[in-house]
Amino acid sequence: MSEIKLSTPGFDARFPQQNQTKHCFQSYLDYHKCVALKGEEFAPCQIFLKTMNSLCPTSWLEEWDDQRGMYISQFIGYYILDMIYSIFQYRFQFYSIKFK
Repeated sequence: MSEIKLSTPGFDARFPQQNQTKHCFQSYLDYHKCVALKGEEFAPCQIFLKTMNSLCPTSWLEEWDDQRGMYISQFIGYYILDMIYSIFQYRFQFYSIKFK
């Protein structure tokens, strides 16, 4: 069985205050941006993940994941509706030109 090594994140000059809430949220954003661009196995993404897990309460992470999932599904829904609207708008424009 492997041992779990607990450690605190290193100093980040962007967050010199004692309250690390902003550092927690920025690590969450950085991790998900990194995963979207490079994938989960990319080493810097793992640094963001460790920082996020050590600074952020689990309840916050779960809530942010739920909110992110709802936003993505809403975005996809609006994107699909916009595509359908654009197709119909183009077709009606074509028909109105054709019948003039």
